[in-house]
Order: sequence, then structure tokens, then C-alpha cells
Amino acid sequence: MIHYLNRKDLNSIFDIIYKNFTLKEKVPDYAEDKTAVDNLGGVLERIKMDDFYPDFYDKVTYLIIQINKGHFFQNGNKRLALVSVLSFIFLNGYDVSSQDKEIYRKKIQELFSNFKDFQDYEDFFPEEFAYYNLSVIIADSNEYTSSFEELKTRVKEFFVFSLVKKNRRFVFVRR
Repeated sequence: MIHYLNRKDLNSIFDIIYKNFTLKEKVPDYAEDKTAVDNLGGVLERIKMDDFYPDFYDKVTYLIIQINKGHFFQNGNKRLALVSVLSFIFLNGYDVSSQDKEIYRKKIQELFSNFKDFQDYEDFFPEEFAYYNLSVIIADSNEYTSSFEELKTRVKEFFVFSLVKKNRRFVFVRR
């Protein structure tokens, strides 16, 4: 059974971003932009459509691509995608495999050979490094893939590579 994020979870996601991902660059007050929050809420609803997103990997792929490509907010969309995707992953009892940044870099290069401009911050954990750079690729996917289908296939392959199912379930705190 897949567990989904909902609109109530967005405030917790926004709080995580404000507390952990604004040292280098500020993000907007997400909650103030009602139209963007509604559009993001639509993504959280559409992810439940099993006909289009039949398995967990399809759903996590949809989530990261839609938040990046949707560009709902003036700034902070990649960070929003990162935290939302990691929240969804943990909520469903998956963990990101324990790899170092170099292993992730090699996998991303294997999947997106034209991508060279990796962004790294010393406070990035390896999975943050990987998913942030994946978000950069998604945002500029026309430079790295020839079609939207190719993008989805490669992003899904990255998630299959990087996720490990655990026997425990992450408890997401709801307000």
C-alpha cells in the first residue's frame, strides 16, 4: 500500500526547507502563494492515479518531475522537489541507498552523459547532492534528453538504483 503526501503535509515540507535549505539562497513564503499551493496540491492528488503511475517508482518520478517542471514558485522549486520527494520516499518505508557522492555522480553521468556542471555544497548529504543535481537536470531536461519519455525513463532508473525498501515505516508528523 502506498502512502501519499497531502496538502496538510505541505506546511511541514515548507518548514523543513526554511530551516535547512535557505543558507545559500532564500526561498519565497510558499504558503502565501495560494495559486501555487493549489497547483502543488493538484500534483499530490494526481500522483494517486494508478493507471498513469502504476508503481512506486513511477509515482516518485512523477513527483520530482512535476514539481520541477511545474515551476509553481518564483524560486525554490528544486529544493521543494528535493524535500517533497524525500518525504514521500521515507513515508513509504524506503531509504536512499548509502552511497557516497562519487557513486551518485557516476550514476547520473551514466544516465545523463551531457550533464557536467554538478552543484555541491559541503553541507549536502550524498542523497541531497544526487537529488538536487537530478532536479537541475529535470529543470533543463531539453539539454540532457531528447524527449519527455526519455527523461521519465532515466529518472525512474535513477530511483530504482538509489532506493532501498525498509521494513519500517517513516512517520510523517502532521499538524
